[in-house]
Amino acid sequence: MQEIPKIYAAINAISNKLAAPKDKTNGFGKYKYRDLPSLRNALKPLLSEFNVFILPSASKVIDGNKDVLTMTMRCISTEDGSEIQPIPQIMINCDDHKGMSAEQASGSALTYAEKYLLCMIFHVDDDSDATDPDSDSVQTKDKEAYSRELKKAIDDIRTAHSSDELTTIMGRYKQFWKDPQFIKEGTSLRAQM
Repeated sequence: MQEIPKIYAAINAISNKLAAPKDKTNGFGKYKYRDLPSLRNALKPLLSEFNVFILPSASKVIDGNKDVLTMTMRCISTEDGSEIQPIPQIMINCDDHKGMSAEQASGSALTYAEKYLLCMIFHVDDDSDATDPDSDSVQTKDKEAYSRELKKAIDDIRTAHSSDELTTIMGRYKQFWKDPQFIKEGTSLRAQM
């Protein structure tokens, strides 16, 4: 049986412990949001605890007559060197920031891209109810969403035709690495291969 890369268990553990509420209020629209420094501060101790190193990188390319920023984020386990595959990436147009210099537009795009990628990797919920995790509506929605996603993950596992394909599919659903039903399904199928 092939060993599961440690990065997936670490990302799952961080996702389960990460608390990143929308603790800022926009002065104009009065909506709640979380900023990148708050998200980073919430992540830092968990990255250390679960031995994960994050390496963001960005490059600027010209697409026609527009500047486009491409940002990638490598998440690497310092225990076994494994990392998320494929490496998450986002592209953002840097030209459409009125009243900003090119440097300011690039900085704004980088901030947005990093926050977006971190939220995507660590499953940070952007639901408007996410600031009250104890509310009944959040708990019900979370359970329903979890069940739907788990069913999809198990259905995907059942489509695997090789051990490598199974590893790739299971890696996509790192949020279920502690779910007994998910692990049982993957282990059972791997034993048949």
